[in-house]
Amino acid sequence: MYAKLGYSTATAPVLAGPGVRDPLDGTVAVVRGGRASHRSGFATGALRKVDDAVLGGSSGLVHWHDGFRAEFDVGGGGAAAETTVGPMVDVVSALRGPWEVRLVRVRAGAGTDGVIRDGDVLRIGGWALSSPTVVETGPAVVTAALALGGETQSRVIGLLGVDGATAGVRRERDATPLGPETATPWLSAAVRPDVWMAVGVLLGSSPGVPQLDLQAGDAAVSWPDGATTRFRPEEFLPRG
Repeated sequence: MYAKLGYSTATAPVLAGPGVRDPLDGTVAVVRGGRASHRSGFATGALRKVDDAVLGGSSGLVHWHDGFRAEFDVGGGGAAAETTVGPMVDVVSALRGPWEVRLVRVRAGAGTDGVIRDGDVLRIGGWALSSPTVVETGPAVVTAALALGGETQSRVIGLLGVDGATAGVRRERDATPLGPETATPWLSAAVRPDVWMAVGVLLGSSPGVPQLDLQAGDAAVSWPDGATTRFRPEEFLPRG
């Protein structure tokens, strides 16, 4: 529950059902052998405002839970009896208005399990929308009439390095206290070692989508209203 990439006043993290031990909403995971990794235990980097956007970063070795005990664990929905540690995942997010531009890089970790393997897939989950009715309006796009915010859209789009991506929606029932139906959009693509990959994550509504340009370590996000945010992703990662 407390290892998500973000929280909002219009949504709730998935708290019941299979999505607790296989978290999707608000996550970045490496899927290996059909199992998605967890990210609890990450280190946080810089957090600061750049013009009208807020940026922050984190890094951590992903891991897979190979068995569970009954004890409560805030990061994985049950304490792991055994854990396999995998590659390092860096995440840098730029947020402005209803959009988050989420940059992700996968690097090799220590040991044989930390090596990036053929077949490893990067899966990125958006916001979980809960309501009496949640409608799929496109690949990795869901819309619901929320009590507080009116019609709200949750969407994940590819921006950089995700050619050939697969997109979809996971549906769950009675997974949050905000409504009987919950739907979470997601996008997945083959891991590209040591290369920044990026998506746009929407919660709300927007007449357009952001664009990302990344050249020689310098990133520029062009937002739908014409504003531009420039930054270096490396500067937002933890030191050491």
